[in-house]
Amino acid sequence: MARTLFIGDSHTCGYRTVPGKTGLGSFSVWNENSYVEEYVKLHNKEAIVYSMPGANNRTYACLLYTSDAADE
Repeated sequence: MARTLFIGDSHTCGYRTVPGKTGLGSFSVWNENSYVEEYVKLHNKEAIVYSMPGANNRTYACLLYTSDAADE
């Protein structure tokens, strides 16, 4: 099965704010609200996710250059 590589920020890893909290513990990641989850369901594909809240796309340039784990 073909795999798609997703590289990104909080939207890629399912970032969610925890109501009423601030600082550490005020958010969680790897929740089901990731747009990767929607893509996988719509296209019946496997996905590889490399992301971190607050990161920009420049953070991942080396990964793109060296990765052969995905086909698109």
